[in-house]
Amino acid sequence: HDRIVEVNGVRGNVDNLLATLSNSALWNLVVSRPAEMTLTLCRSHTAELGQSLKYAPNGNTLVITSVGLGPIKDWNAASTKWKVCKGDRIVAVNGVRGSAKELLLTDMGAESTVVIMHYPP
Repeated sequence: HDRIVEVNGVRGNVDNLLATLSNSALWNLVVSRPAEMTLTLCRSHTAELGQSLKYAPNGNTLVITSVGLGPIKDWNAASTKWKVCKGDRIVAVNGVRGSAKELLLTDMGAESTVVIMHYPP
C-alpha cells in the first residue's frame, strides 16, 4: 500500500509523476508508507458513517473521497494523533477483510470497528 509521492523533485497529480517516470532513466523517489489505524465508531444517532466512498469492483479496499457529518468526523474531532482524510482506505470492517463488496455488505451495528490505512499528507 506504499505510494510514490515524488519523482525527481516533481510532486502532484499522477499524470505528472508518470510523465517524469517515463522521461527519466534515473529515478529519485519519495515514498509514503501508510499507518494502519483502528477506529471504534458509534452510530447510534445516525445510519451513516459520514464519508463518501469509491472502490474498484475487483478491489479490496474502500477509498474515502470525503468526510462529512457523522461518526468519522466525531472520531476525528476526538483524536489527538490521527485524522481520517480524503484518500485514506478502509481495509476491514468488524474483522472482515476481503473484497470491496464484502466490506460494503458487512453489518455495521450501533458500534463498529473499522481499520483504515492512513496516508500522511
